[in-house]
Order: sequence, then structure tokens, then C-alpha cells
Amino acid sequence: MLPGRIILIVLVLLSCPPPAPAISSPSIPDLLLPWKDWVLHGYEEQVFCTPQADNPARLQCDWPSQLSLELTDSGGSFTQSWLVQHEQWIRLPGDLENWPEKVTVDENPALVIARQGVPQVKLKPGEYTIKGDFSWVSMPEYLTVPRHSGIVALSLDDRSIHFPELDEQGRIWLQADKQKEEKVENRLAVKSFRLIDDRIPLKMDIFLQLDVSGTPREITLGPVFPVGRFIPLSLNSFLPARLEQDGRLRVQVRPGQWNLTLTARHVGQVSSLQFRPPEDGHWPGEEIWVFNSHPDLRVVEIEGVPAIDPLQTSLPPQWQKYPAYRLLAGETMQFKEIKRGDPQPAPDQLSMNRSIWLRFDGSGYTL
Repeated sequence: MLPGRIILIVLVLLSCPPPAPAISSPSIPDLLLPWKDWVLHGYEEQVFCTPQADNPARLQCDWPSQLSLELTDSGGSFTQSWLVQHEQWIRLPGDLENWPEKVTVDENPALVIARQGVPQVKLKPGEYTIKGDFSWVSMPEYLTVPRHSGIVALSLDDRSIHFPELDEQGRIWLQADKQKEEKVENRLAVKSFRLIDDRIPLKMDIFLQLDVSGTPREITLGPVFPVGRFIPLSLNSFLPARLEQDGRLRVQVRPGQWNLTLTARHVGQVSSLQFRPPEDGHWPGEEIWVFNSHPDLRVVEIEGVPAIDPLQTSLPPQWQKYPAYRLLAGETMQFKEIKRGDPQPAPDQLSMNRSIWLRFDGSGYTL
């Protein structure tokens, strides 16, 4: 039984996907390949799906794109693309009262099943485009849609609704959106801050503040870090966001103020970091960096960039306790290494506990 458990543990470890696209999956020895399907049975979601940034135990297996709705007083249609990482039931727009008709997946007729009171189709891993129609006597007050759809493009009677009213229950209110809307210009303001955590390896947190106005849309920022020198670790965003392999960040934005945090680690030793703002048309020409030192690992001095008062900036409050520096485009933060390791380590300590057992005849002790 023990050899079987060892094979199971080894195969699970070798079959798990890498935490970042830049790291390739380890190969499985030929001797263990026949056991692969048996080991992974029941663990497909852990292997193929993506853990959520705020809760790694929760897995996201389906990723929707923009949902397009074209509705009139007599019916309408919808279109949405999906990326499915593991076989899933995909939620469709509509409900039992407003059932989607003539549903197709990649132009092929699809079987729609009522599950948990909503229409759903079952899809295997892959990329799909789902289309369907609606018909009703009069336009309903609201229409339910997949709650994690990032952007909803709504058209009522051939008139685009720039700000659809979508609540937390996934209901898009139609009657409220039939009123005339004021045209608003699309604008985007980006502020960027970085926390340099001088660990081994060095970590960098990129904190983005997005001030968005206008229509819901998809934007591309970056590359947000030098590809090849940094490996992404996590992305925390309330908005639907995706980090591409070239370091670009795709975000489905809507009006409001939003914060995103990206964490990456450096490859190899670091003696300097240069600020090169991406040429995406949105990135600011200056950034504020803060430095979190670890004297037990190494002692460095920051050179090449001016220090500023962190309390006089719009840094995240939890970062204002660190030394702050302002960097303009092309400037380099240099790390002058003074010492490596703890120059005054704590003295060695040894503690020992022993149990002494007295023999029954009293002739001695046993340790």
C-alpha cells in the first residue's frame, strides 16, 4: 500500500500546472505515465482551472467575454464568447419566464437545460461563441445574465445604452434604461505605485489606480513589468482582468475608481531597477516607489533617485510607512550593497528536554 501512496503523491505533484505562464510544467517519467489518468481522476479542476487571487481554494473554470444584447419590444438576441478550462455548465442570459431560443454554440444547435432555475449548456474545455434569441409579447422589466460577465453591451430598439443598470443579482434592468442618456466621453486616468520588497528573491507589488469615465470597455495596459526578468505571482482585481504572456494587462473597465494589485518576483540577483513607462497611451510619466528592506538578508543604500515624504503622496495607506522615492521615465533605482546576511546574528541556543525513568527495583535510571 505504501508504494501506491508514493506513486500517487509523485504524480499529483508532477501533474500540477505552474503558478505562472513563464514556468513550464515538469515532465512525467515514462514509468509513471500509465498512472496519470488514474491519479488525476477527480482532480481535473485543480489541474486545469485558475485559483482566485483572494481565495486560492476557489477555482475559476469559465471566463466570459463581453455579453452583447440587442433587444426590442418583441424580442432580441444575445452573443457571448467563453473560455472554458474544464467541462462546465455555462449560464445563459434569461430565466424560466424569458427562455433563450435557437441557441447555438459555434453555429451548431445546443441543448439548453434548466438547472437551478436558469438556462445552461454544458461545454467541454475550449473557446466558444454562444448565440441565441428571445421572444416576448412586451419587453420585461429586467433580464438575468451571468453575474461574472465583465462588460454588457446593451442595445434597446437600435439605441445603444452606455450605462446598463446591472445589479449584484445579475439582473440587467431594461425599463430603466429606455430613458434617454447623456453622451459621456471615454476617459481613463492611471496612477501607478510600486513596492520593492528586498527579499530573496526580490518581489515587486504594482498598485494601479484607475479612474474611468464613459462607456464600459476593454483596455490594455503595459507591459507592466519586463518579461524575462520578472515572473508574475498573483493578480488581485475587482474588475475582470487578465495578464497576457507578453506582460500586458487586459482589463474590462466600467465607470468608477478601481484598484488593481499585481505581484511579481525577480529572476536572479538585483543591483538596479529602471523605470520604463509602457507606451500604451495611458501610463503615467512618473511613479512613486517604496522600498521594504530586510537587514537580516542584506543591507543596501538607495542611490540614483530622490527621496520624498510618503505622507505627502497618494500611496496606499499600508505603504506609507516605507521610504518613498520618485522616479521619472528612464531613471534607475540603484541598490548599493553594504553587507549580506545579518551582521550581528543572535547567539546560538540549545534547549534539551529529557525524560528519566526510575527502574522498578531502584537500581538505576533509563533516559
